[in-house]
Amino acid sequence: MQKLTILAILLSTMVISVAAELVSQDYIQQVRPEIEDQVQSNVLKLGSFTDYIQQQEVIDQAEDAQEIIDNSENNPELDTDEEPSPSAPEVASSVRLESLFPALEVIRSELQFQAIPEKIFASFQISKDLFTKEVYGVIKSDQQTIASIREITTNDEKKSIQVYQELKAIASSFPQFSVNETNEFGDRSFYINPNQDSDSAFLVNQKGNLIYAVGYQKQFHQSFKEWFELLL
Repeated sequence: MQKLTILAILLSTMVISVAAELVSQDYIQQVRPEIEDQVQSNVLKLGSFTDYIQQQEVIDQAEDAQEIIDNSENNPELDTDEEPSPSAPEVASSVRLESLFPALEVIRSELQFQAIPEKIFASFQISKDLFTKEVYGVIKSDQQTIASIREITTNDEKKSIQVYQELKAIASSFPQFSVNETNEFGDRSFYINPNQDSDSAFLVNQKGNLIYAVGYQKQFHQSFKEWFELLL
């Protein structure tokens, strides 16, 4: 009797196990397509997300580039592609002026060579083909500019006279000026007088292959007059 009971239990267990297996297999067959679809969907989603990241990286790079451009426009010093500013023009000097300048009797005065202004006396200019060298300097006293001097060197005296005559003709053509040729200094010299009250004097003088165009404050006239006698 006991043996039959044990056998019945074993048979029941086997039947339950087989039934469970069959049910499990049937369930797997039913849900497998859904699982595979879900897995495939996840793979596709992953692929789309990867594409998005790549696209976003491109967008971010573009935005970074635009930000750099914007910053460069707002802050020019950040623009690494900016062309370097041109170097300052070379300033020429004159040994003659340097050696004779100490004879100018103006207290606490100094001579400083500077870049050459385009126009003589800020009013007119001549062709640079007529001379070989040009030097420009300012004279200061107590840090205040009291005079300017332009030294023009030509190849020979004939060219020098040509430059002198051209300067006189150009100055005479300006209605705001009157020319007074005194020939007081050097071989030739003339004053350019503004046709209005002015505290400045303008003198052009020539000797040999040298020409000087000097503008100075009238209060220092005597000092410059004595100096011109040494200069030319």
